[in-house]
Amino acid sequence: MWHRAGGVPWSVLLVCVLTAGCGKSDRPWPVVPVSGTVTFRGEPVEGLIVEFQPEAGRPSQARTDQNGRFVLNYTIHEAGAQTGLHRVTFSWADQREGDRPSPAVVEIVKFHSRTGQSLNIEITKATDDLRFEFPR
Repeated sequence: MWHRAGGVPWSVLLVCVLTAGCGKSDRPWPVVPVSGTVTFRGEPVEGLIVEFQPEAGRPSQARTDQNGRFVLNYTIHEAGAQTGLHRVTFSWADQREGDRPSPAVVEIVKFHSRTGQSLNIEITKATDDLRFEFPR
């Protein structure tokens, strides 16, 4: 049974109320496009997970392609990273059974975890030319 409020079905009013807050939120920081490349001994690194973890807020993540290129994703529907200081980490996650990381990925992950040093980057504006070169 349909109930009407001034000629509008209650279900339509309910949908309007429930979806009113589903747009983009007002974040305290802007999100900007961030991309770059990762190389190991001058060669592009494929399959490396690059994660930017801000001091506060949501992390951004990407996987390098065959050219060592990555494009950070803030959410599944939004590319980029929030502005501010980020701790950058590198990891590998197998996607298919039997999938093995390249020797370059293994060396970068080992180097990163062995040194225990934090790699910090300040994002102030959109950028498409970040470069991570290993070993340094």
